[in-house]
Amino acid sequence: MGGERPGAGEHTMYAGLRDRGYVTVDLLDEVELQEVRAVRNRLGVAPGDPRTGLFNDTWSTDTGYKRAVSEAMDRVFAPAVQRVLPDHRSLGFVHIVKWPGEAGDVVAHRDPTFVDEDRFRSMMVWCALDDVTVETGALWVVPGSHRAATGVRGHQCEENLYPEVSADRPRYAVPLELRAGSAVLYDHALVHTSGPNRSSDERVAIAGVLVPDSAAPRYAVPNGPAELSTVAIDEQFFIDHRLSHLDPDAVAASCAPLGTAVRRARPPVEPLAPPPPARRG
Repeated sequence: MGGERPGAGEHTMYAGLRDRGYVTVDLLDEVELQEVRAVRNRLGVAPGDPRTGLFNDTWSTDTGYKRAVSEAMDRVFAPAVQRVLPDHRSLGFVHIVKWPGEAGDVVAHRDPTFVDEDRFRSMMVWCALDDVTVETGALWVVPGSHRAATGVRGHQCEENLYPEVSADRPRYAVPLELRAGSAVLYDHALVHTSGPNRSSDERVAIAGVLVPDSAAPRYAVPNGPAELSTVAIDEQFFIDHRLSHLDPDAVAASCAPLGTAVRRARPPVEPLAPPPPARRG
C-alpha cells in the first residue's frame, strides 16, 4: 500500500481490511470532533434533503453547498484520516444523515468500484459524529464478503444489492456500534447495510471515498443490461454530479472514457458461521 514501512498497529489495520474487509479506529479527538460538528452547524441541512430516510450530500441539488462541505472537511477532518492512512487520498467528504423513522432502512449492497481492483483496493471512511447504536441506525457488515466480489461494479446496479441480508441482518452480518469520533474503514466491495433510526434525533456521520495515492480513480455507469462504461474521475466528480439522479450523458461529457466492462452476476453471500458449542466441564 505504499508509504513508509508500517508499524505494528498499521499491520493489524491492513490485515483486518484484507481479511475481514473492515476495521474500526479511534479517529477524532474531542477538539477535532467539535470542529467537524461545527461545519454542519454552520452550513445547515443540505439543500434538497427531504429530512426523512437517508440523505447523502452527494444527492444535494446545490453544488455550492457540496463544495463548502468538502473544502471545510479537507481542513478539519482530512488530517485525522491522513494520520491513519498516510498513503491514501480522499475524493471528497460528505455528511450522511439518517433521519428518525422506518424510511431510513438501507438495503444491503456493495458500493461501486472506484479503482482497478485487480491492482488496488479503495475504501470508505465512515465517522460517527454522535454515539451510534443499532437503535440509531448503525452499520452492519458481512465480514469477508469483499473477497467474493469480481469485476467492475456500476452505479446503482441491481447486481450490487442483497435484500436477503437486510431482511435478516443477524443471520448474515455484524453491527458496528461506535462512539462519537470513532470510524469504520471498509472495503468498497464489502456487503453492508443499516437499519432505521428509531431515536428522536437525526444520526449524522462524515464519510469519504479513499483511494491509494498511486491509483487512478474511476467510476462505472450502466450502458445497457450487460455493459458498463468506465470513466476517469477526480474530487470534482461528487460536486458536479448529483449521484441520486446521475445523468450518464453529463458524465460522458465531463469525464474521460476508460473503456467498457461486462456486468457480472451477483456473487453469493453466505450466512455467518454459528458459534461453537459451549464446552461442558
